Amino acid sequence: MKKNIKNILIMIVLVSTVAVLAIGCSSEDSAVGEESVNTPEVDTSWTDVQDKGEIIAGMCAMYPPFESRNGDTDKIEGFDIDLSAALSEELGVTIVNTDAEFVTLIEGVKQGKYDLIISGLSQRDEFDGNINVTDPYYTVDVSIVVLDDNKEINSLDDLKGKVVGVQSSGSATEIQAEKIEGLKELKRYNYNPEIFSDLRAGRIDALVVAYTYAVTEFKAHGDIRVLDEPLSNTDLVMASAYGSDELTLNVNKALQAVKDSGKYDELVEKWLTIR
Repeated sequence: MKKNIKNILIMIVLVSTVAVLAIGCSSEDSAVGEESVNTPEVDTSWTDVQDKGEIIAGMCAMYPPFESRNGDTDKIEGFDIDLSAALSEELGVTIVNTDAEFVTLIEGVKQGKYDLIISGLSQRDEFDGNINVTDPYYTVDVSIVVLDDNKEINSLDDLKGKVVGVQSSGSATEIQAEKIEGLKELKRYNYNPEIFSDLRAGRIDALVVAYTYAVTEFKAHGDIRVLDEPLSNTDLVMASAYGSDELTLNVNKALQAVKDSGKYDELVEKWLTIR
């Protein structure tokens, strides 16, 4: 009987010991788990780029003068292309520009298909907080455009009683055009080329458009001018995957270096200036 009681006591001690050890292991595992969750991931975005020697940049080659295909050579050219080359020199890695549909670019950079987006992204675009953006690399004005031989319209006040055209897209240009007071009519169009056709035909007196689109029209026809007073403006940025802070930092440094060198002003003069 005493022997049985002794055996039972031994079993109780053993079970208690195992339970204590199990609790100890569980606590330790939890601590490790919590530590691993709270430990930030190492940002390798810049070292990854350095290791492979290139940045894959997504863009949509349908937005002159930022990027579009040359009708004769089919090569992509424009402000963003030349800026990419200048950034590449400062960064010490090749920037490979990849043409894609604009609506796929943000998802592409999130999924790692692209390291960077260089395609006239506006800070007003919906990013959902899931990507990094660089410092602004250009500011686009919403501008009023008239024919070059129009001597009556030189300011916003001169638009009173006039017919003004704008693309009906819910964009910043349409929103700003709706704020112009005293118009005889705000005429909406599906596409910008239609607006310019009506301007040249005398069916409208002026139009509201992004300054950069006006640059493209001027280079093609040379018969328009932009009023000095913009209606509004928005900054354009480059974008990379969320958390790629080191890549973003180095691109910002390279952008500033391009500006400091005077190269940036040369590119603006070449691609984004009406002369």
